[in-house]
Amino acid sequence: MGSRVVSSAKIRASRCSSWKHTGCGIRQQRRAPRGSRTCLCTGAPAARRQRAATAHVSGPSNPEKWNPGGAETRTPGRARGPRAAQPGSLVWSCRARPARRSQARPLPAGTRPPRARPRQPPAPQAAARPRLPAAAAAERPSRPSRPGARRPRGGRAGRGGAALRGGEARIRPPAGRGGRDGNAGTSSGGGRPRGGALPAGVAAMRAAWVLLAALAALAAYYVYLPLPGTVSDPWKLMLLDATFRAVQQACHLIHYLRLSHHLIVLNYLICTFDKLKSVSSEDINITDTVFDGVEVRVFEPPAQPDGRLKRSVVYIHGGGWALASARTSLYNNLCRIMAESLNAVIVSVEYRLVPEVCFPEQFHDALRATKHFLQPDILAEYSVDPSRIAISGDSAGGNLAAAVCQQLSKDEHLTIRPKLQALIYPVLQAFDFNTPSYQQNMNMPVLPRYVMINYWIDYFNGNYDVAHSLLINNHTALDVGQALSFRGHLNWTSLLPSSFKKNYKPVIQTTGKAEIVQEIPALLDVRAVPLLAENETLQLQPKTYILTCENDVLRDDGVMYAKRLENAGVEVTLDHFDDCFHGCMIFTIWPTDFSAGIQTRNSYIKWLDENL
Repeated sequence: MGSRVVSSAKIRASRCSSWKHTGCGIRQQRRAPRGSRTCLCTGAPAARRQRAATAHVSGPSNPEKWNPGGAETRTPGRARGPRAAQPGSLVWSCRARPARRSQARPLPAGTRPPRARPRQPPAPQAAARPRLPAAAAAERPSRPSRPGARRPRGGRAGRGGAALRGGEARIRPPAGRGGRDGNAGTSSGGGRPRGGALPAGVAAMRAAWVLLAALAALAAYYVYLPLPGTVSDPWKLMLLDATFRAVQQACHLIHYLRLSHHLIVLNYLICTFDKLKSVSSEDINITDTVFDGVEVRVFEPPAQPDGRLKRSVVYIHGGGWALASARTSLYNNLCRIMAESLNAVIVSVEYRLVPEVCFPEQFHDALRATKHFLQPDILAEYSVDPSRIAISGDSAGGNLAAAVCQQLSKDEHLTIRPKLQALIYPVLQAFDFNTPSYQQNMNMPVLPRYVMINYWIDYFNGNYDVAHSLLINNHTALDVGQALSFRGHLNWTSLLPSSFKKNYKPVIQTTGKAEIVQEIPALLDVRAVPLLAENETLQLQPKTYILTCENDVLRDDGVMYAKRLENAGVEVTLDHFDDCFHGCMIFTIWPTDFSAGIQTRNSYIKWLDENL
């Protein structure tokens, strides 16, 4: 290796750290291995970096400009003496250039010196590329070839080499060592990796945001349902329905795994998470007792100061004959408010549920509890006026209330009978699952058509395989002899007003499956389907109040029953709500508080107060 030639007064040399020197301003990622002939800061191979020291130091055309007369040069480790730079000696410097001296010129007389401008700091530049004079580049000897080496194309050096443009040499730093690499290099400052790659933390954060957006989209797709514009609180109803569907699907999964019956799990979850705050009332006395082997909850208002007897309502809760309880906060609060508003004794029947028992046990429980309460001594115990008793229920409870009221009206030995019956969106028939309301509201929240069919199957302890046949009315086809006698009782084309029929058509099968009725005879039992009762039974019914909702598959059940009672000579009040849905009357407290619930509850209690 040649000697280093340094001018002590004229030269400022930045020496490369890869050759165990100091002063190089470029940060290196690794040191060159021993015996390497490549400068890591410039990337120029040693064989291609050979140039005359005087040419590099003094300039391309006048080697005596900065060292006139062969001035003394200083070589570390050697004796001093006049010595000229030898051709072929090496100067390893990435930024070596002569120092400049500014010379002040005298100003003409009477001339004011120009105002000095503040010096602006130079703009930061990334990895400056030093340029060599053209003469120095021309005097460089060619790089010796070695086996396996690739020659640069088009005048450009290979990786880490120098490109010749216009007579000058541009030195490029090696890729991956503080410079730029188009493939996988990284910047020396530890910033974003080259080639489009991101740091691990940024990539993980972006992936988390993408996953969150995907989950939000799936949740919105699961929650959203197209609802009619007249439905009150649509988004709250969507959330309620999505929650109920999710819980139902989880219970069906447990049922599929044969861990437990899905209705048992569902009812357990409803009762467990039913921790809503009840409406407080210190004036109502609540007691749990047993009427003829049936559990009941009695709500008693304070006694009348003048000793007058009180009114009373026997209430049967809903829930598809399988869910809810008289002790849940939803029905507990409803009965409290009824007792306060009417100043009446409310008897809430706690009948047994599916799958513990099936039809007709629920009917028998409700009938026994009601007949026990109608005994004169029991009425006297609770200070109830025998002539002012009503029987009421919602949904499946409305079904039981209508069936019990029909049975009581036919009991000749019973001396005390209900004065009124109030049915809240009752389910009254399993004969036709394609009435206009079933077709219109087949996918309506809370109670879709397929869910109602499954409730019927569970109530009758049937097989889910017949669900599709029930859906298309195969069990009441024209060739099913058992159903022919009931067809006239359920002809909705004549029982429904035109505003409810709209453009829907009856679904009547020519040929069906008579074995369905043979396996499940309760499908045509009037104790389970009160709408199929004979006109002689309907004539004995008391004054009736029926509440229906437009967005409910059971809407037409209540409307047809009201029409049949009216045809039988019974005074009927049909209270229809266009913006309400099934089950809304019990949803009156947070977080399931709906304006439709308060509206229907107030209307129901007002009718009882005026007629009981």
